[in-house]
Amino acid sequence: MSPITITPRNEAERDRILDLLDDLDLFPDMVDNPQPIRRMTMEEYRAMIDESIKAYEKGDYISHEQLGREMKSW
Repeated sequence: MSPITITPRNEAERDRILDLLDDLDLFPDMVDNPQPIRRMTMEEYRAMIDESIKAYEKGDYISHEQLGREMKSW
């Protein structure tokens, strides 16, 4: 499975996401070692979108329902 990228809009949102992940006991390294928010350049954003489109075209994706089932199995 591809890595998950979480880009919070501000520090408060980042803290809420980390609290949720901590409560769910998911991604402990992310919770224990939070990274500062860094704004993405347009070039980085476009590259991320291009990468996502290529992955989708290769069939490298799962539906929301599949993701939900996977998360419940954790």
